[in-house]
Amino acid sequence: MKLLTTAVTPQGTFRGCPMKNHTLFKGIPYAKAPVGALRFEPAAEPDCFDGVQNADTFPPIAMQHFTDPVGMYQKEFYSNPAYQFPISEDCLYLNIWTPAAGADEHLPVAVWIHGGGLEHGFAAELEFDGEAYCQKGVILVSVAYRVNLFGFLYTEEQEARLGHSGNQGFLDQIRALRWVYENIRSFGGDPENITLMGQSAGAISTQVLALSPLSGPYIKRAILQSGGGLEAFRNLYLTREEALSITEKVYELCGVSSLEKLKEFPAEFLLEKADELMAFYSSLPFRPVIDGYVLPEHPSIMVQKGMLAKVPYLIGSTKNDLLIPKGAASHREGSLYKAAVSYARMCNSIHYPPVYVYEFCHDLPGSPDGAFHSSELWYTFGTLSRCWRPMTKEDYRLSEEMVACWTSFMKTGNPNTPGCPDWKPCTLDSCYIRTFR
Repeated sequence: MKLLTTAVTPQGTFRGCPMKNHTLFKGIPYAKAPVGALRFEPAAEPDCFDGVQNADTFPPIAMQHFTDPVGMYQKEFYSNPAYQFPISEDCLYLNIWTPAAGADEHLPVAVWIHGGGLEHGFAAELEFDGEAYCQKGVILVSVAYRVNLFGFLYTEEQEARLGHSGNQGFLDQIRALRWVYENIRSFGGDPENITLMGQSAGAISTQVLALSPLSGPYIKRAILQSGGGLEAFRNLYLTREEALSITEKVYELCGVSSLEKLKEFPAEFLLEKADELMAFYSSLPFRPVIDGYVLPEHPSIMVQKGMLAKVPYLIGSTKNDLLIPKGAASHREGSLYKAAVSYARMCNSIHYPPVYVYEFCHDLPGSPDGAFHSSELWYTFGTLSRCWRPMTKEDYRLSEEMVACWTSFMKTGNPNTPGCPDWKPCTLDSCYIRTFR
């Protein structure tokens, strides 16, 4: 079949990797490398280049140490050597899977933001892939961004100079989203039909961007998997003062008292100090900051003021997700489930477009872990064949159903597909939840 294999953008010309039914463009820079003087700074415009650049290699991942090297998630998502990449500060890249035959197709686009607690994770993990979406006529873009200390350090020096600080990782995501909006036509995409989506910290990121005035016209609709909703994360957002107290601890651990001195250290040294920092806090130290720029106010106040993007939402959680109280009679007592439902009802109360709510209740084969946090990713990306688990025909059927629903939502804002149960919006009057078993 004919495929678009070369994309001509204002930045330069990229040559991708032709696959069976799509072309994969790996490691496209959407910003300058945040190194040297640009460490901790907002992402800057990428350099232009002459000639043709081969987009055939997944880039390094953001500076991080995985926090559970012998746990369940290591085996589930991070044990395949083919999907293990070096770490580097030079990490601001995105990957594009496109089924387009030419640049004039105007295909719908999904922009994926990975999870990892804003501490780790990367855009080319084993479970992420765009092939199944391409088969449905949707372009997938996966975005890398700075995490932990490198992406969320708040300093008074930067605040005095720029008027804001602390949300550099979100500014990375916003710059990537803008890059997609401005360049995706070259890959056969429609910039006016972009679905922003993420899971866990990626869903939190999606919610932040849906609230931020900096996201402008870029988001047409949004998908939030196991991380959306206001109530579950009311205490997630840091005030300026709370963020600065964490910075003081960073300075103490590093033996310095200024941002410029931090920029002089090797990246590996700072990563070690970021790991040490975790021991001093009961929750993750690097979190969204109410900085007056990315987030002008607390999200709950911004929602009351109607500052949330007025787009359709698809939101949900898993049966054995995080934040379910010990001894709960049902997963529906969990904070993420309740947050998804209340998010839908809140949007309905202020006359927003429809919100579709789901629960993933399918126990994965091969272990007693059930439908654990992140387990639905194998199904929503159609990547079951990469998983170590003994997947059955029923698993593949369920994955096909979920991919069909997700891509239908990406195309139209409605997840309904022929032959499947009618998926109604969740409203104040009728709280419909679509259950995937």
